[in-house]
Amino acid sequence: MVSNMELNDLYFHGFTLYTKSLEKDKEATKFRRAIRATDVENDAIKTIKLVCKIDEDWVKNIEEGLLFVEKAVREERQFIRTEGEVVPVERAKHTSKTTVEHLAKHSNFITHVPEKETDNLVPDKLYIVEKESDYAVYENRFLYMMLTYLRDFIAIRLNKIRDKMTTYHAMMDLNKNVNMSHRKTHIEIKFTDEIKDDPILIEKYKSIKAIDRIELQYHFVLSLLSTPLMEQVSKAPMLKPPIIKTNTLKMNTNFKTSLALYDYIAAYNKPGYEFEEEEVVMSPFNEETAEDIAESIALQAFLTYKSANGISKDLKKQLEINEKKAKEAERIQRDEQLKRLRRRINESNQTLEEYLVILEEHNRDLEKDGIDLALVRKQVIELNEEIKKLNDEAKELNQEIEELNKVIEEKDEKITFLTEKGATDLLVMEQVHRDEIARLKAEHEEEISRINLEHQNNVANINALHQEEIAAIYKKNDEENEKKIRDIKEQVERESADKVNKLNKEIDSLNKDKDNLKDKLTTTENNLNTSQEEKKRYINEYEDKIYNLQKEHREKISEYEKRISELNDEIKRIKKRHSNEIEDYKDEIDHLIKERQFVEAQLHIIRVEQGKITDEYDYTSKERFEELELQYRAFRQLFKKEWGKTKARIRKEILTDNDSERDDSTEEEKKDEVKEEETSKEESSKESENKPEEKEVVKEPKKKVKKKENNEEKVEDNSTNDSDAKVEE
Repeated sequence: MVSNMELNDLYFHGFTLYTKSLEKDKEATKFRRAIRATDVENDAIKTIKLVCKIDEDWVKNIEEGLLFVEKAVREERQFIRTEGEVVPVERAKHTSKTTVEHLAKHSNFITHVPEKETDNLVPDKLYIVEKESDYAVYENRFLYMMLTYLRDFIAIRLNKIRDKMTTYHAMMDLNKNVNMSHRKTHIEIKFTDEIKDDPILIEKYKSIKAIDRIELQYHFVLSLLSTPLMEQVSKAPMLKPPIIKTNTLKMNTNFKTSLALYDYIAAYNKPGYEFEEEEVVMSPFNEETAEDIAESIALQAFLTYKSANGISKDLKKQLEINEKKAKEAERIQRDEQLKRLRRRINESNQTLEEYLVILEEHNRDLEKDGIDLALVRKQVIELNEEIKKLNDEAKELNQEIEELNKVIEEKDEKITFLTEKGATDLLVMEQVHRDEIARLKAEHEEEISRINLEHQNNVANINALHQEEIAAIYKKNDEENEKKIRDIKEQVERESADKVNKLNKEIDSLNKDKDNLKDKLTTTENNLNTSQEEKKRYINEYEDKIYNLQKEHREKISEYEKRISELNDEIKRIKKRHSNEIEDYKDEIDHLIKERQFVEAQLHIIRVEQGKITDEYDYTSKERFEELELQYRAFRQLFKKEWGKTKARIRKEILTDNDSERDDSTEEEKKDEVKEEETSKEESSKESENKPEEKEVVKEPKKKVKKKENNEEKVEDNSTNDSDAKVEE
């Protein structure tokens, strides 16, 4: 069965071949361009992309709890069950203390008495006790129930996330009216597609954070359920909530934590994940998509035309004829190639097998060169893509810089507008404040002058009345009117004192009003000062913001310039490395060309030695003679190189022979020294005679070495003479 990815590869391969086959056809190209350029605004492809966010609380709690659940399972708690049964003595495999006690109580099992007292007493039946381990205890059953619940808890969430994230949704709308001189086509397509378990989305699903941890937890729970303990416990009846908290579940750390995990997942009522949908719309299509869809529409138009006119058989026949022609052309071309190959083999005077070996070696060399060139091309393409990406990033950074400059200009305009507005408002408020203070001062002064004038008038009127009354009283009798005069004086004084008190009170009230007015004036002045301070503070804050924005802008610009310089340096390094690699490859190519020239020279030498140079190999022309000269130079270079190696090897061999002879001479000297020591002990009188012999023994190998060195010089002279003779030949 072909997988979805392999099917996509087949579709793409077939579609690529289809587009290449119609690439050079003018009519098809014209129709495709008309389709692509018509009603572009109606083209749209919509896809839904999902982002999954998993709540890590429940994942973390399950991870921590499973460690203790595993330890609890490994404890393998069990209950030993004892069962007894009376069986014939032949079936009794083992006995115990309980068997003896039971037999002592049941003597009726002994029916045969032994004939001799020394014989053993053998009963007919015995009580046998069997002890069996029962793993279906309450705590193990709780673990099994909790693991099954945890398995379902994880599986439900994992399946929903996988089903949602691996489902592909897409929709395409297309509505075109193509009008050409000889053709009118109306295209209307509404296409929706939904694919489950899409391979590309599966890879994205695996990259979701915490998915690996959840799947690991799920498989770990399954592995715990497949343990022998849980398989035996699964045969017992399943526990049902509520869970009875036994001493083990309360006191044992592993079981206590397992119970806490069960309580957590039983009370967890949230999904534990959420999806964010994003609708991606491609409208209008990009150039590649528009071209591909135009190709598919042209293909659909052809299939409709073929079916409507019923020309399938004719097209199949024509296809068979074209295939036969193509096969015949291939066969003729192959025959011509075989003829040329036979001619070359005959000219080379080699067997078919030898020629094939040479061709295979040549093909291997060409394949190596092709692989190297392909790698170089691939590296060049990658470097060009990197350069393109860097240029795009530089363009984006420049656009961001321009946008930031625009924002800064807008902020500057707002700042100037606000500062001008604040200054004008401040001047207007100061003028209003001055006018208000002047008006209040004028009103206060008018009020004081009016009150003083009224007070003066009242005092003048009272004095005038007082004088008139005194004059009238003086006209009467002094005696009769003295008392009245005193009374009138007292009354006048009282009235004047009362009026003066009233006037003083009025003056005090006016002074209080004056003080109140002064307080109001001070409060208004303070308010104006506070408003001015607020405005100044607002202006200062705004100026700080502007300064910070300008500072951030300068920092970003410096960062961008630094990044651009780094990118330029990286581009220079890449270009330098690329140029070095190209130089290396040029050197390798030159080396291969020289080797080829040397091989051709060898081939010509072999032909000359075998006498197979005919008139066909004419080297009198300029081009052929230059080619022959290059081959000769390559051969001379190889000859010099190899001759240097042979001289070094000859010298090395001669030196090794000298070293071996020297080692032999030293061994002989050591033997002579041992003999001399022995003779010196026996014959002390002969020491003087043995010393000159030692000198002679020491001198002899030196003479030999000198001779050998002379021989080496002679050999080297002969070898150089031979090499010069060979070069002259």
